[in-house]
Amino acid sequence: MNEKEWVSPSQIAMLLLAFTLGSSIVFIPGPVIAAAGNGAWLSVIISGAAGIPGLLSILYLHHIYPSKSSFQYLGDVFGKWMGTLFSLLILFVLILMISNITVGVGSFFSSTMMLETPTYVFNFLILMVCALTALAGIEVTARLFVLFLMMMLATIFVILFLDLGKYHPDNLLPQLAEGISPIMHGAIINHGFPYSEMFVFSALLFFIRPAKNESTGKFMFFAYFANMIIFLGVVLCASMIFGKAAGTRNFTLYEMARVIEITGVFERIEMIAGITLIAGSYIKSTIALLALSSGFAHIFKLKDSRTVILPVSLLMFFISMSMFSTEMESNTFWTLIWPAITTCATIPIVLAAVVTLIKNAFKGS
Repeated sequence: MNEKEWVSPSQIAMLLLAFTLGSSIVFIPGPVIAAAGNGAWLSVIISGAAGIPGLLSILYLHHIYPSKSSFQYLGDVFGKWMGTLFSLLILFVLILMISNITVGVGSFFSSTMMLETPTYVFNFLILMVCALTALAGIEVTARLFVLFLMMMLATIFVILFLDLGKYHPDNLLPQLAEGISPIMHGAIINHGFPYSEMFVFSALLFFIRPAKNESTGKFMFFAYFANMIIFLGVVLCASMIFGKAAGTRNFTLYEMARVIEITGVFERIEMIAGITLIAGSYIKSTIALLALSSGFAHIFKLKDSRTVILPVSLLMFFISMSMFSTEMESNTFWTLIWPAITTCATIPIVLAAVVTLIKNAFKGS
């Protein structure tokens, strides 16, 4: 294992913000609005609140086991066999996650920008770039992704600002016209992508360099709430621009950029939104790949986690090419099945935190 690599609490928080924004800022607002309608902003708040116990559990377990990843302390909490089963479940979900993101990138390119290029070209390229970045290690990755995060944030704010003249606040009315059920449906979709995916960081926090003057919890929660605010802003702005039609837009931020047109100044700015999607997907896949390689190294007692990165990336390329036969299948997976899968991966972390808390309480008494 490469345990001599270190990142600071502020760097890991930046990675969290980049990960939770990632591809979700482009892919998910549309499905959430389609499910919740004008109340999609409430879905964002509910899903964000539902993700807080998971983040608290991750931070608590990191406090108790600062030098161990989830693949190690799950065995300490539940025993060797049960801990291994939970760890294998997390590995399986990570493989699905990276493959799923790769499918999304390929679908985006093949349906918007480069219609005649085979999807496998995009899938292979994004996975290979992620693999090469992960091979550089988490220290290099953390420094690099700060730059990409700044680019993503700048792009999002520029698009929202340039769309100012197209906002129609009356499109947000009426609220709760169909009751609470659509809002909860939207919250489930948004919770599954990205808030219940934070279990990934339970495998990475052991890379944090101990620092007395930096609070990991404060930085992580700042990044978490920053994501919620940005996501909320994109959902509200998309609803004000497109109204009910916002739910039919597959790549919401990209579509918001397409309607920007200042003749002679800004035209075809949607290409910048496309760059944001690519950068976000690249960031998210690489972070998940780092967690995946760390998990393989801990479970199978490998000396160097980098040895599995290229073989696993090749495996995920083939999975991404065979996961779905139609775009409808992939949309159904993202909106219905994926939230359940990521919740299953989060439950062992939350249970481990609860069990550890109870054990420590009894010891204290």
